[in-house]
Amino acid sequence: MQILSAKQSLPLLKKEAKAISRIPTFRWNKVQATRPEIFYQVWVSSDEHFTSEKTFKAIDIEDTFYTFESKQLQPLSKYFWKVIASDDKNNLSESEIFSFTTIDVDLRVNLLEPKDKTALTTNQTTIKWKALRNEVYNEDLTFSVYLRNGSASFSTPFKKGIKEEEITLNDLKGNATYYWAIAAVNAKGTEVLRSDVFTFTTPNTLPTPARLSNRVEELLADDKNSVALKFKWEKSTDEDRIFENGKLRPEVLTYEFYLSEDENFTQDEIKMTSESELSYTVIGLDFSKTYWAKVVTKDENGGVVSSNIVSKTTQQAPIKDELTIVEGTWTDSRDGKTYKNSNHQRSYLVG
Repeated sequence: MQILSAKQSLPLLKKEAKAISRIPTFRWNKVQATRPEIFYQVWVSSDEHFTSEKTFKAIDIEDTFYTFESKQLQPLSKYFWKVIASDDKNNLSESEIFSFTTIDVDLRVNLLEPKDKTALTTNQTTIKWKALRNEVYNEDLTFSVYLRNGSASFSTPFKKGIKEEEITLNDLKGNATYYWAIAAVNAKGTEVLRSDVFTFTTPNTLPTPARLSNRVEELLADDKNSVALKFKWEKSTDEDRIFENGKLRPEVLTYEFYLSEDENFTQDEIKMTSESELSYTVIGLDFSKTYWAKVVTKDENGGVVSSNIVSKTTQQAPIKDELTIVEGTWTDSRDGKTYKNSNHQRSYLVG
C-alpha cells in the first residue's frame, strides 16, 4: 500500500510536513486487494515507535481519508502517522511512516492594549485584542469580555456578543486591580478559545467632600459662663473597593473635625476623629467670638478632601440678675411727713 497524501485544505503533506492543523485530515491510496472488503486504521503518535500510551488509533475506516478530530494534539509538536489496511481474513498491509509538526494554534486571541500590568492614570480605558487564525479556520466569531476587580476567577462575561476587537470601559472603580481576558465564541454560542489574562490598575478616587451644615446650634452652658456649638454634616461617599479575603469591601472613611479662631486650620485644631459620627459639639467657647469649622474626609489609600467652611459668632454674654438695695429718707413738703425709699420704688412713712 502506498500513502498518497494527507491534507485538510492545506498543501499536500510531505514526508515531513510542517505547520499542520491540530485537526488534520489524512488521505491515502486505495489498497489493491483481491478481497472485497478492506478496512483501514490510522495511527498517530508522538513516538515514532508508536508505543501504546502515546498513540491515538482510528479503526474500521472504509474510506481512504480520515479527519483526526482529537483535541489532544499539542501545538508546535511533532507527530508520526501511518495507515494499516486489513481484509476480512485479517491480512495486514502497513504504510511507511510519515511525520508532521502542528501549527502553533488554529486560532489565537492576542491581547493588545493596555499592556499587561499597566497603571492607568484615569478610570477609563479602551481594551483591544486581535484574533489570529490560520488559513483553514473560517468560523464566524464574536467575542466575550471577562473583567473582574481583584481576581481572575471569572464567572460570567462582563460583555458578550462583541463583533469588534475593542471595547471602551468607563467608570472603573478607583484604586483597583482589574483582571481581563477575551473569549472567542462561535456561531453556536460555544466558547472555543480564551486568551491569556492581563491586569491593569486604576488610580485612587477621592471620596466626595462632607457637607457641613450652615445651621449651627448654640447652647448656653448651665453656669452661663460659656457656650457650646453643635455642628452637623452630611457623610462622604466613596465608590472604591478593596479586595480582601476573597471579596470586595467598601473603603473605610475617617472624618476629622476642625474648629479654629481663624480660617487657617492646623493639626492642633482637630477636635474629633471618627469613622461614623456626623456631628460634634464643642463646649467651653467664649461669648461674642467668631469660630470657623470644617470637616476633612480621608480614605484608606491616602485620599484627602475637605468640606466647605462654616463660621459662627457666639452670642453676647447675658446680663446677670443682681439686686441693689438703695434706701433713703425724704420729707414731703405737702404734708411735712418723713418717708423712707427702697429699690422697689415704694415709699412708706417713717415714725
